[in-house]
Amino acid sequence: MLVEVEIPFNKKKVQLNVFKFKHINELHWLKNSLSSKIKFLEGFIQTPRLSAVEKFISLMLLRSELILLYLYNEITNPLMLI
Repeated sequence: MLVEVEIPFNKKKVQLNVFKFKHINELHWLKNSLSSKIKFLEGFIQTPRLSAVEKFISLMLLRSELILLYLYNEITNPLMLI
């Protein structure tokens, strides 16, 4: 599933894969190197040719979108998340 976010300062649209709970486990068990964790996180970005700042902002926007989605589901259907 893809999520599209818009970077506020340049209005560029970025497509990202959804970050799920299973990805948290994968990220936790990766080698303890910064470069491997960065490559893992960059794998969620589907839009090519982004600067490092655009990638970082995209991941932060994805994070906020997923938190809002989680809270919405928690309020509307709390049993769905079990």
